[in-house]
Amino acid sequence: MLTSLLVDFNSYFASVEQQVRPELRGRPVGVVPMLADTTCLIAASYEAKAFGVKTLTNVGEAKARIPDIALVVARHELYIQFHHRAVEIVDRVVPVREVLSIDEMDCELTGRWRDPARARDLALKVKAALARDLGECLKVSIGIGPNTFIAKTAS
Repeated sequence: MLTSLLVDFNSYFASVEQQVRPELRGRPVGVVPMLADTTCLIAASYEAKAFGVKTLTNVGEAKARIPDIALVVARHELYIQFHHRAVEIVDRVVPVREVLSIDEMDCELTGRWRDPARARDLALKVKAALARDLGECLKVSIGIGPNTFIAKTAS
């Protein structure tokens, strides 16, 4: 029986930056704690990941792979604001049972929403609401399962 719908934002910090800074859209972006070649990325955009640059990649290595990568110093207050908005938006569609991290939340499937087809429709509604009300740059993976662990694995 399906009981969990897990919402997991992809490349969260980098996607938030691309949402609020249109000039970063479509570009490889790395979010860093400080501008120094000796540190590492705390997030990478889809575009950066296409070049093999991901979270925890050393900044010097990221620059070697992608000379024009846009490095952005992390703005945690902004990411927290987006997080609170995201929880509100998702909760309007399906009850948020638990916030697991800044970019993950577990939602409770009850009653008729436990039917696989209805749960899938609900997941599509969550994605549409987030794109419309939070921003088109913020992509999510959604997993559905009989418990949080399986739903997370599915996402």
